[in-house]
Amino acid sequence: MKNSNHLIRLPAFLVLATVALFAAACSSGADDPVADAVPRPVDGEAEEGLASTDSTEPDVLDLTAGPEPSTLAELEAVWAEHRAAVVDRLREGEYGVTDNVLTGPGDFVVDLDQCLAGWSGAEPATGTIEIVHVLSAADAGAYAMGAQAYFDHVNLQGGVGGRLIDYEVVDDELIPTKTIEAVDDRIDGRAIGITTFGTPTSQSVFDQLNRACIPQPFVGSAHPAWGDPRSHPWTLGLQLSYATETIHWGNWIKRNLTGELPVKVAALTIDNDYGRAYLAAFGQWAASNSDVVSEVVVVTHDPSAADVTAEIAEIRAEVPDVFLAVTAGSACGAAVDAGEAAGLNEITDARFLPTACTDPQRFLIPNDRDGGGYLAADGGVKAADDPLHENDLFVEFINGLLVDADIAPEQTALAGAGAGQFAWAYVEALRIAADLDGGVNRANFLLALRSLELRHPMVVAGIAFATDGSDDGYPIEGARMMRYSAGQQAWEKESLVVDLNRATPTCSWDGSDCS
Repeated sequence: MKNSNHLIRLPAFLVLATVALFAAACSSGADDPVADAVPRPVDGEAEEGLASTDSTEPDVLDLTAGPEPSTLAELEAVWAEHRAAVVDRLREGEYGVTDNVLTGPGDFVVDLDQCLAGWSGAEPATGTIEIVHVLSAADAGAYAMGAQAYFDHVNLQGGVGGRLIDYEVVDDELIPTKTIEAVDDRIDGRAIGITTFGTPTSQSVFDQLNRACIPQPFVGSAHPAWGDPRSHPWTLGLQLSYATETIHWGNWIKRNLTGELPVKVAALTIDNDYGRAYLAAFGQWAASNSDVVSEVVVVTHDPSAADVTAEIAEIRAEVPDVFLAVTAGSACGAAVDAGEAAGLNEITDARFLPTACTDPQRFLIPNDRDGGGYLAADGGVKAADDPLHENDLFVEFINGLLVDADIAPEQTALAGAGAGQFAWAYVEALRIAADLDGGVNRANFLLALRSLELRHPMVVAGIAFATDGSDDGYPIEGARMMRYSAGQQAWEKESLVVDLNRATPTCSWDGSDCS
């Protein structure tokens, strides 16, 4: 292994063993659980010109079968059917609270005696259902406005189990000390859950909320740490995680560069938890697929750096087959610029951008950057302002709620995510809890969150919205690969949907890596 001040060369089989640098990968029940995932045609897509495979699809519950509903009533009937199936499965498995121990599928066990003194989250509750959301008003205010619009709609329909939702939004300005203060002020309250937004802020109260046995559902961050159902059972993410994203990259390489395998991969990695999370996840995939990836070369850059020319020059000198630009912020555009100037585009067979770098207006269109050919995973969800989904039944419904709430059109994308992706999922989990013995309380809500098997209407068809106790901590694991067209200045579909449901290894985050 060769080191410079910021260059690391890792043979694929040694990635997992390099603990001093980026530590071990997340735990998994299989050597390569995702290598055989099958792309699914959706929305009338044809196979022609898109990636495909002859491999066998994982044996998982298909939540995508059946015709698309044509009315909101039909859509709601599908939701009710799936909720009822979850409740039946929990009852048949005799899951729930016994002798103050909560059990669930996938050997999920939480000793409620370890909760704070006076904790009564397993008792039947009455009154309003209190939801707390701690986020930055400047960065995610529209997200909260969208969530409020959906909760208001549910309240007009009678609430959940006859109880109305009281949604409190607290502005932490994305400052962890303010996040801690907000949680401290509410730790002894009646909130069914306290949701946070952003990685450093969420991590600042991660342990506290789990010690207090207060659900931290659907965290607004893609960090893999939220996929930790064993040591942090009360926390759950929502978005496609960094870990799953890198598996999609690896699968694309395996399916599409067959004549070049094994390939040498070079990664420009931001030197913080974000970069390390991506690297650890891709390192795990590479270690399991040494026939696909022969070597991983890593060049790190300071998180404050806006110029990465020197780092890209180091990568160019390594003559990689595949380039990963695992960065964020201004370095996204800088990496594309420097790569073009250094000739990296010409010598690589594939180049990948993380979701944080995919906004064309911010990172690819300025300065006429040649982002053509870069690949990225689309996250698996529908955007409320995407013309592709303007005739989608649920998207139309959500957009109507936003108009009625006087939410500005330029806030549609973020507000739509708050309403359709976050609030819908929250309400469905509450409705599952309401049908369990004892109704909506913290224990039942947690059991519902860890037992999801739903057809999420804001998730692209062909992708399950599911968790499985201690075995699967990531609700969304499917995505399509997209390729950026410099001529169109937009992302275009590169592959069919690939659903990796139950395939992302759970992750116990130790502050620098998964264990």
